[in-house]
Amino acid sequence: MAFITHLIIPAIMAFVALGARYAMLENNILGPIGRAVEKLPSAYLRKPLGTCERCMVSVWGTPAILLLGFRPDWYLFPVYWLAAVGIQEMFDN
Repeated sequence: MAFITHLIIPAIMAFVALGARYAMLENNILGPIGRAVEKLPSAYLRKPLGTCERCMVSVWGTPAILLLGFRPDWYLFPVYWLAAVGIQEMFDN
């Protein structure tokens, strides 16, 4: 896998999670899903499914890169998740 791919994957994961979170806010296209996620009984379910952008990287970002055709080795996913959260933090400050 080319080095640039290792930079692209976390960026996609970060931006997909941010986009999904924004889309799930009230009065947005995925607002009904966001309301349903907020009613879940456990924070361990709520956060990665839709209430925490950082936590959403694994649940929303991973399928996004797989759907785009990237097939990284499984052991790289924790590094990609951490890098994606780092990218989100860079844009948050």
